[in-house]
Amino acid sequence: MAMLDGAKSVADAFFDELRATVEIRKSYSDIIVLNAPMLFAAFQHDAKLKERLKEALKFKTTDQSALLRGLFVQSIGVFEEFVRRLVTLVLEERVKGSRKYSELNDQLKNGFISHSGRVLTHYGSGSVNGVRYDFSKLTLSLAGCLSDAQPYSLDPRVFTILMGNCTPDRLAKLFEIIGLPDPFSSALGECSELKNAMGETRKAQVAKMAEERLAKLVALRNDIAHGDLTTSISADEFKEHINFLSALTSALKELCEKPPRDGETPGK
Repeated sequence: MAMLDGAKSVADAFFDELRATVEIRKSYSDIIVLNAPMLFAAFQHDAKLKERLKEALKFKTTDQSALLRGLFVQSIGVFEEFVRRLVTLVLEERVKGSRKYSELNDQLKNGFISHSGRVLTHYGSGSVNGVRYDFSKLTLSLAGCLSDAQPYSLDPRVFTILMGNCTPDRLAKLFEIIGLPDPFSSALGECSELKNAMGETRKAQVAKMAEERLAKLVALRNDIAHGDLTTSISADEFKEHINFLSALTSALKELCEKPPRDGETPGK
């Protein structure tokens, strides 16, 4: 199994950036707003700084809901990018483990062909639902696979570009196709980070709670992205959401890196 450290590190970097953005907003209130009289006194000999401080304080009552809604939508995007990177790494391992396309398991082969066919229906537009796509790379990949050439490659994007939001059901189907364990089996709940995020220690319950939580967050993301401006997310709720998504990426990484049970071969 491919080591997924790189995919996890990228996700963590983006999650940290989102957290930091919220902290910057909090620092503005804690430092600039609360200490405005002291700052004005300190800037008494610098008219430009005093004017900038005055301008900055005009926004002290601005509701941060718009910021948090936007950051939350991005957080779901970070999770989905982690899944895409995971798929790429897993498929690279599948290819390394089989000299020819014909040696792959039927489920993966059939999945690659059917997903490729769906993507190729967009060939004439040059994009897939508005997302630029390298159709030449896909056709070369398909040609090499179907001719059983050596070497060959699988274009991993065919498995995710039409998936839409990464709901638990879609994630489970994706994992099944590429030969990974059920993402919400009790094995997911073995991750200590996810246990802490869920406030639960029973593995099966942790996995169930994570599945339900992801479904709710994706639904919330869709409400916001499609213009529900009444949705409000507090800073504390945002922090909880980010911590959960980060823990879930850790749990999925650990799950996918587990060695197969006796008698099993990954992707076979």
